[in-house]
Amino acid sequence: MPADPAGRADGGGPPGARQLRPGFRAAILEAARRVIDEKGFQAATIRNIAGLAGCAEGTIYRHFEDKHELFLELFAGSAPEFLALVAELPDLAGTGSVQGTLSRLGLAALRFYRAVLPFVGGSIVDPELRSLQRQRFNAHNRGPAHALHQVERYIEAERERGRLGRSGSAAGAACALLGAAFSRAYLDVWLGEDVLGQWQGDEEFVAGVVATLLDGIGAPPGPGLARSGHQRKSRGRSGPAASPSASRR
Repeated sequence: MPADPAGRADGGGPPGARQLRPGFRAAILEAARRVIDEKGFQAATIRNIAGLAGCAEGTIYRHFEDKHELFLELFAGSAPEFLALVAELPDLAGTGSVQGTLSRLGLAALRFYRAVLPFVGGSIVDPELRSLQRQRFNAHNRGPAHALHQVERYIEAERERGRLGRSGSAAGAACALLGAAFSRAYLDVWLGEDVLGQWQGDEEFVAGVVATLLDGIGAPPGPGLARSGHQRKSRGRSGPAASPSASRR
């Protein structure tokens, strides 16, 4: 049967029994993304989104419980690699190299934060949306705090396997990695990616953060850690590393 404007596959039967048209949910998400990209987050009202999607406002509520659920799904689709990696991160302990896993996470985090920052900034200044966001994060165990806990769990699991040292705080290390990625993403969105990109590309930036992080944690040498160039240079000498002032004498 032909689809009606409400995004249903048929026009009859009780509303609760009507089947939503496949693909219409994606069309709503794409409309929301376009409104935000073209007019800003504050313009992303249900009315404007529905107008661009070519449907009634009530149709959106048949697909999404509220505007926050719509935005959450939009966030998740912005850079799915990061969310998938966060979900499986503790289970990756003991596999591959620690440096490789943290580097992959840092790069995915940087790209994710860069993609969602325009949405995040809007939700922070909207009290109602901010409150809904907190409720959703708490109810579904999602959000920034969950990502930090997952990184902390991964680091602790690698420590249990003897692939990371015990120096410093696992929670602090998680904040250092994701916080650095968020800070770089914020500056990229604010200043333009080419400004800092000319100084350090994404891969170089993440590699530097991870190398510094591993030095701070006190990572022991071994098969689980692929040493960075900085580590090879500083630890390849006999005895303590020479200080800059000593090298000039």
